[in-house]
Amino acid sequence: MRPVARKVRIEELVTGEYKRSEDGTEPAHLVTPWGVQLTRARVMGTVVDKFIREDGSYGTFTLDDGSGIIRVKVWGKDVDKISDTNVGDLVDVIGRVREFEGEVYLAPETIIKVRDPNWETVRVLEIVRERRKMLACGARPSVEPEPEPTQVVIEKQTSPETAPQQGGGVDESLKEKVLEVVKQFPSGVTISEIYDRVDLAPREVDEALRELLADGRIYEPESGRYRVV
Repeated sequence: MRPVARKVRIEELVTGEYKRSEDGTEPAHLVTPWGVQLTRARVMGTVVDKFIREDGSYGTFTLDDGSGIIRVKVWGKDVDKISDTNVGDLVDVIGRVREFEGEVYLAPETIIKVRDPNWETVRVLEIVRERRKMLACGARPSVEPEPEPTQVVIEKQTSPETAPQQGGGVDESLKEKVLEVVKQFPSGVTISEIYDRVDLAPREVDEALRELLADGRIYEPESGRYRVV
C-alpha cells in the first residue's frame, strides 16, 4: 500500500530537508521541520501562475497557501492533469514530493478543484490541531512555524447540508460505502456512476473519494475514473 498523503502547509515542504539514501536502500523522502518523513503530501492552495510548453511535453503551476509557494510539475501525458486548472483556482493537490537542483516540488497524482473556500479554513484548522498534538508529545519544529490563527471568521453562509465539517476527516463508514462501489468496477468507475449507486449526498461522495485517494486505497487511471489500488 502506498504511504498516506499527509496534509501539510507549503512552508513545511519548502523548509524541509530532502534526503536520498546513498545505497538506495530506502526511497527518497523529505523530512519536515517537525521531523515527519514525507514521500506523498496533500496541499490546498490558490493557483497563482501556470505554464504549459507549446509542444505539450511539460507543464507547471505555482500554488500559494499563504505560508509559502511551491510548484506542481508534470511531463508527457500527465500534462492533461493540469489542463483544466487555471490561475485563481483553489485546488487540493495530492502528489509525490520531489526535488531537483535544490527545488522541492510536487508531482501530482490528483488535482481537485475546491468550490467552497471554507474548506481552506478547515484545512488550516486540521493542521493546527495536528501540530498541537505533536507539541503535547514533546515534538518541536526545527524552524519557527507560522502563527496559529487565534480567530477564524467564515463570511460565506452555508446551510447545515452543505457546510464542511471541522471534525478532521470523513467518517470511515462513508468511505467504505464508496469503496465497495469502486470495487465492483475492476476497469474503473466514474463519479456519476458512484452517485447513482450510493445513498449519499454528492458532497459526501466527493469527500470520501478525496480521502480514499489520499489514503492510497484508490487511484485515477485517467481523470474522473476511479479504481481500487
